[in-house]
Amino acid sequence: MFEKGMLLGLFAETPLHPGSGTTTGVVDLPVQREKHTGFPIIQSSGLKGAMREAAEIKWPSTYVGPRKITDPVVSVIFGPENTDHAGSIGVTDARLLAFPVRSLSSVYVWVTCPSVLNRLKRDINILKRMVPSLPDLPVTPNIIDGTALSAAESDLDPKLILEEHILTLDKSNPGVKQWIAAISNFLPGDGGSDIYKGARAKMSGHLVIISDTDFTYLVNYATQVTARNVLDDKKKSKNLWYEESLPVDSLLYTMIFAMDPRGGNGAVLNADDVITKLESAIQGYIRIGGNETIGMGWCAVKHYPDTGDRS
Repeated sequence: MFEKGMLLGLFAETPLHPGSGTTTGVVDLPVQREKHTGFPIIQSSGLKGAMREAAEIKWPSTYVGPRKITDPVVSVIFGPENTDHAGSIGVTDARLLAFPVRSLSSVYVWVTCPSVLNRLKRDINILKRMVPSLPDLPVTPNIIDGTALSAAESDLDPKLILEEHILTLDKSNPGVKQWIAAISNFLPGDGGSDIYKGARAKMSGHLVIISDTDFTYLVNYATQVTARNVLDDKKKSKNLWYEESLPVDSLLYTMIFAMDPRGGNGAVLNADDVITKLESAIQGYIRIGGNETIGMGWCAVKHYPDTGDRS
């Protein structure tokens, strides 16, 4: 039984390509998506693998001849390679929380929608038993298509142009400011003098809540699509393909659950120790998805709630 948990915020510093394989559509290599909503996700298996890679950097394996001996901390948290017992954590798919979209008047704004916010509320409710300090979230507003809700202090134009969409801005809902504050908790840093102070300031005025319909359209058709090519020795194309990715400044989150260790030699004591050691392994940055050699997949990490213990 899982005893402890946390939310992990993932803020894209470079484009993310959590690939779903090839397709016969216009985009050859699309990103992973939920089947029923079409919202982009990072599947839990790849996310957990990225966490394990970070843990193996902190606690390296040793070798006796050709035999690899995984550090006992890694084995207990993620499971040993010989499958004697399962690991001590469960990881959910990373879900999209705020998506950056090109804007005519403000370079870009983040968008979210009621379905995303209601899901976050349900996810926090799941974790409440394990993390009582998690806050209650405000009431989710109802929004009609073609409308965008922003904070009263926002400097966005009354007619907000996102890609080819023209939305009417509504600054009258006081709950939007509360939602922006809640979402900002998933940005990395402490909100003070850290390097993400500018991102927090921008989000306070440039995050809008739009309808589920408008959000679905934008996350399906406003992602980054890159043409990539393989050239032969004569600089002629051998293989041209189109690859989809989530843009820089996309904000996602995942839930992590921990239980008391099922095996090991006492390297990890209990579920609290699992969370503490996992936090120490995945602090700062983590790399997720494909195209590592061309700089993709780097995310800044935010532990939420933040215990401050990185030992």
